[in-house]
Amino acid sequence: MFVEKCRSLKDGDPAILACGHDACRKVAARTTMMRCSRCRGRAYCSASCQKADWKIHRNECVECKK
Repeated sequence: MFVEKCRSLKDGDPAILACGHDACRKVAARTTMMRCSRCRGRAYCSASCQKADWKIHRNECVECKK
């Protein structure tokens, strides 16, 4: 399921994304969000949200990269 989400973010980027960190979930324009540099499949509103989510996302990130 995560791989499907990953592909949809890469292929048909929506104009608005939610932060990938579950505790945040801030919604912002795609152009203002940062992406995971490894898989490009997860968007974050800040570096602190990306760092906080890494413990969870690192297990999914490898799947996304395949």
